Amino acid sequence: MRTTALMALALCAGCQTAPKGQSSVEMLEPLTHAQPSTNKKVTLERDATEDSDPPEQIGELAKPVYPAAALAAHTGAFVLNATIIIGADGRVSEVAPSWDRMNIPSRYSGQFTDAVKVAVASWRFIPAHLVHWERHPNGEDKYLYSEIIPAQVDVRFTFEATGSVR
Repeated sequence: MRTTALMALALCAGCQTAPKGQSSVEMLEPLTHAQPSTNKKVTLERDATEDSDPPEQIGELAKPVYPAAALAAHTGAFVLNATIIIGADGRVSEVAPSWDRMNIPSRYSGQFTDAVKVAVASWRFIPAHLVHWERHPNGEDKYLYSEIIPAQVDVRFTFEATGSVR
């Protein structure tokens, strides 16, 4: 039995395992210098406040596909921090590398960004809302109206290559 296992390893020594790519998605919290955090009331005047509700994802978020050229070139792990804009229709309207978080450029940066753009095109959200309240002298808040607003969110996309080519 031990000989059979050694023969199988020897036969497989010439095998090729095609590298495969995978990715993960992580929604990031706003940085401290960014706009006031969501779900908090902001006093505008003596008698008015605003309350913002962030966008909520609908369903699963598609993960980007590891670019074939980068995989063939054995680029390895790659992280792209991107800023996405979620429009009033709940779709991602813009994707750009984040100005707030560091990205390390690569020869394949454009291809990774393109892969992210393809993936986020299918993402859907309940859009962000800005709720306006009126403060009464008795201390109670009365709902006035809400408006749908675009939202800016930073997302970290991590690409990893698995497998090997011999």
